[in-house]
Amino acid sequence: MNDWFIDLDGSTNLKNHMEENGYVFFKQENNLLYLSRRKVFELDFDIFLQEGEMYKEIGYMQGTYNNSKKSLNLFRIGVRPEYRDKGYGTKLYKLLENEALNIFPIKEVDGTVAQQPDLEKRERFFLKLGFKLEDGKFSKMIKN
Repeated sequence: MNDWFIDLDGSTNLKNHMEENGYVFFKQENNLLYLSRRKVFELDFDIFLQEGEMYKEIGYMQGTYNNSKKSLNLFRIGVRPEYRDKGYGTKLYKLLENEALNIFPIKEVDGTVAQQPDLEKRERFFLKLGFKLEDGKFSKMIKN
């Protein structure tokens, strides 16, 4: 299993994780819990799947706002392999973009596509969301 993802046993452990890491409950859809965290110019979202008393982190996305460029840089994105191609990455991106637009005057969202074995899938993900790709970088202009 990827070390970036966590599993929590019971609602007390979920609550402790949230308190220790500065997360707040954002919303719930059926058995999916969305947590968010904001640190000055950083905005994070995590999705947890509730299975009985277990809470399994299935995806995360982090972005940092650059005030001088009026841009949001996506620097940490992940979805557990068994949950890919099910729309979770798209949900995370849309949540992050919408929330960031409510907080910051964003003109562009950008980042770098990680050079990993599934590079083509990663590139398709960003193209599907309307990004332009060039030399391993992705960017999208935002209309406010």
